[in-house]
Amino acid sequence: MMTEPAPKFPTSLGTSDADHIGLLGRGVAHDLMGQVGFGELAFWLVALRRPTPSKVRVFEAVLVALADHGFTPTAIAARLTYLSAPDSLQGALAAGLLGGGSPNHQDPGLHQQRHFSGATR
Repeated sequence: MMTEPAPKFPTSLGTSDADHIGLLGRGVAHDLMGQVGFGELAFWLVALRRPTPSKVRVFEAVLVALADHGFTPTAIAARLTYLSAPDSLQGALAAGLLGGGSPNHQDPGLHQQRHFSGATR
């Protein structure tokens, strides 16, 4: 009776099988977890090269600087539009700007505070 080989699931970034998950040529459990920070890994995944410590510091500083724009609906609309059609920067800007006039475009934290405190607009 012939047995089939265990399935493997390669992607451009990683591989996996029944016993191992690999990412960027490294073992996730043994080489990355606890050894690599999230900012370093995010840079590595995007650039496909491991960043130097100084590049990690700059990259993480940029992420912190962008955090206030990160999860608002208009920023997400602009980013998704740009990612789906990078040659149409004007369309991405329009997607972000056109949502800005809505009363729902506000600080999500402020919205939660108003909701939970019972305050209304």
